[in-house]
Amino acid sequence: MPIGGKEGGAFFGLGIGLGVHTLVEGFALGVSVDLSMRLHVEEVTLPGFAEFLAIALHKPLDAYTVVAMSSRAGHSRQRRALLNVGYALLCPAVAFLAYFLGDYFFEGGAYFGFVLAFAGGAFLCVALSDLLPEVQFHSHDRIWLIVALLAGMALAILLFFVQEHLLGHQHGGGHGHYP
Repeated sequence: MPIGGKEGGAFFGLGIGLGVHTLVEGFALGVSVDLSMRLHVEEVTLPGFAEFLAIALHKPLDAYTVVAMSSRAGHSRQRRALLNVGYALLCPAVAFLAYFLGDYFFEGGAYFGFVLAFAGGAFLCVALSDLLPEVQFHSHDRIWLIVALLAGMALAILLFFVQEHLLGHQHGGGHGHYP
């Protein structure tokens, strides 16, 4: 039987936060694969591979968090395993739905832009919520943390231009991008 108090409340808050985060990841992955297939990006790379890799590399840490917090909240071993399996299945299930049902609910190419822009903003918010306290409280490493942030932003911009060059995708007036 789970305990109440701070541990139970923290577990509930963590569950909501990780759940929303995983829903956004799933939508971003499904939409990314769908968009890559529509734009025939599979000729250059595997559709959605970058998003998949980003998600897969941090999911073990999320899973550890789910198990640790559910253990601290007093859940049985069986319930912890069930929570972890449910959490592990959430992202692929949402990605599947976003890929196969996106056109059914949303007509036109704007759907892709909205989902990917929202996902990018949400992920940036999560990253900055982790980084900014580090910059604030570790003044001795502040410069290096800011340099790392700027290097990451520069890498993202560089990858954008590499992608544009590899795909030969020219933006001409902001319309006609989707088949």
